Amino acid sequence: MKMRFFKVRVVAALLMISVLFACAAIESVTRHNTQTIKQQEQPIVTIYSTEWCHWCKKAKEFMTEKNIKFIEKDPRIEKDFNELLALARKTGVSTENLNVVPIFIIKNEIIIGFNRDEILCRLSTEACKDSFVRSKQVF
Repeated sequence: MKMRFFKVRVVAALLMISVLFACAAIESVTRHNTQTIKQQEQPIVTIYSTEWCHWCKKAKEFMTEKNIKFIEKDPRIEKDFNELLALARKTGVSTENLNVVPIFIIKNEIIIGFNRDEILCRLSTEACKDSFVRSKQVF
């Protein structure tokens, strides 16, 4: 009788452990999928622009047409400009080059000026990144 009671308790304990591991695995997968979805929803491009800048308007129209997700920041706002300065210092970009708009941040690279082909190239995984010398910043 004692042996049977012991076996039942062991089986119950193993069943509970299995359920706990299954719950942990489900939670892990759910957390990973949620993080992946959040990463996909995040903007890909940050554009520093002003309302009076012709090329800024053209750049935003272009990105909208191409379904490129972006967020817009104004370099005249101190908080936005300080973020741009911090990234420039971190990546070694001269802060003297930050007095123009539009400025793009794509994958932690600073791109100064609007060039359709360069934006598309930087967003892709193609090996065309070295062909843009005009706004290429050495990091």
